[in-house]
Amino acid sequence: MFKRTLILASPVLFIGAVVLWLSSCDDKVRYYQEPRCMIASEKEKLADWTLRCIERGNPMSDEEGEDLVEQCEESGVRIVCPLKCIKTVTKRPSGLTDRYVIPCDQYEKEHQP
Repeated sequence: MFKRTLILASPVLFIGAVVLWLSSCDDKVRYYQEPRCMIASEKEKLADWTLRCIERGNPMSDEEGEDLVEQCEESGVRIVCPLKCIKTVTKRPSGLTDRYVIPCDQYEKEHQP
């Protein structure tokens, strides 16, 4: 009798634990700022800046050409692209992340430490 009750109760306990676990999971929200070139004119300025940087790079240095291109691209993004406010929402328990560009005044309002 006790063995049969235990066998029937264990799936119910497991399902109850899963439901409790899922209901206690909140979405993880994170705010940050990063430079992003999102529109065509910004991307064009970034491409022009990167090409000029590569042309003016020191060809006599020990740096590989690929390294110079990568450094110019990274520097260009930081210099040319405007700072955007980003909000990420990670859904739990699935772990899927949605990323939104939000107005920076909303960022300042919601991102109170």
